[in-house]
Order: sequence, then structure tokens, then C-alpha cells
Amino acid sequence: MYEWVCRFGLPIKVYSDGGTHFNAMIVESLMNRYGISLEIGPSHHSHRQGKVERFVGSWLMWLPAALYVIRTTSVGSSRLSPYFLLDGRHPRNQEGMVVYELEEAALVEDP
Repeated sequence: MYEWVCRFGLPIKVYSDGGTHFNAMIVESLMNRYGISLEIGPSHHSHRQGKVERFVGSWLMWLPAALYVIRTTSVGSSRLSPYFLLDGRHPRNQEGMVVYELEEAALVEDP
């Protein structure tokens, strides 16, 4: 939760399927302190959390490509990518390679 707040700020509401992560006293205390409400849905009716469950299920597949795009995108006034700043060279790839792979993965994932 600490990392989440540092990255995205305080949420207004957290939705959970009733997992043990949000049952801890420390989490409850922090949520009360910062005015975050918790909505727990029935775990046996996962269709309510369906979109989130599907996203979490495919997150590991999408994460490396998303990070690659971030690392190789030129930013700021220097117009250099984090990849270039770290390695001192531009990555060797084809134009649009990651986008193409993401589109292919989406086609495979969705029947």
C-alpha cells in the first residue's frame, strides 16, 4: 500500500474480493486514518471483479513490454531515453516492434 500511495496518491475507495490482504489491523488503521473506504465483494462471485481479475491475470504478460516502451521513449529537454542514459546507446530494435507484439498478444488472448 505504501508503494501504491507514493506512486499514485491516496485512493478514495479500495475494492477487494475479501482476500486476507485487507484484513490486517495495520491496513484497516491506515485506511481509517487517510479516509479510504473499503468495499469487499463476495469472493465466490468473481464476475463482479471480472475486469480486474482478468487484468491481474494477464499483467505479467504485459508488464515487460510496457516497461520496455517506457525505458526506450525519449523524454525531457535532452530527448534521450532512460535506456540510452543507462547504456550509452540506443536499443537495437525494429520500428514499432513492441506495439506489434502487444497487438499480437491481444489477438491471442481474446478469442
